Amino acid sequence: MGLDSSGEVVSTVVPTGTAECRAKGGRVTVAINGVPQPDQRAGQLARLLMTAASSTAMSDALAIVGRVSPSWSELYLAYELVESNTGGRMYSEGWIDRTEGTLFARTANSYTALGREGRHGKDRGGAPAIPMARADATQLVRRLVSAWITSEASDL
Repeated sequence: MGLDSSGEVVSTVVPTGTAECRAKGGRVTVAINGVPQPDQRAGQLARLLMTAASSTAMSDALAIVGRVSPSWSELYLAYELVESNTGGRMYSEGWIDRTEGTLFARTANSYTALGREGRHGKDRGGAPAIPMARADATQLVRRLVSAWITSEASDL
């Protein structure tokens, strides 16, 4: 049902015809003497994604940093996922600088610096004199998650 240019109710008829629906699934793998051969089209990204998929924590961290504009709480959750799964490796292996990590954590946890966007209602250790910008925090945590997944993939 619809209205024409004069406001009169008109009916619209759409004739239907036959249709075809196709579905495709899976992939073909070459096997030589029963041994599946590696897919030469799969590059390093496939390995990284398979590594991330093997861990709930990595999958969650990757989903968070893949968002267009993750919140401070989300960024801090991804940071904590890396920290709790790697300990001090994130600093000792140079994934991020300890000063950057400290500034990020203090900013993310500061109500004074971020208002309602902050993770806590009261500052722990005081607000940083110059808080980290969210764009910088996003870049930092994306770099951290990327380094974590890359490190785990290279250990396989």
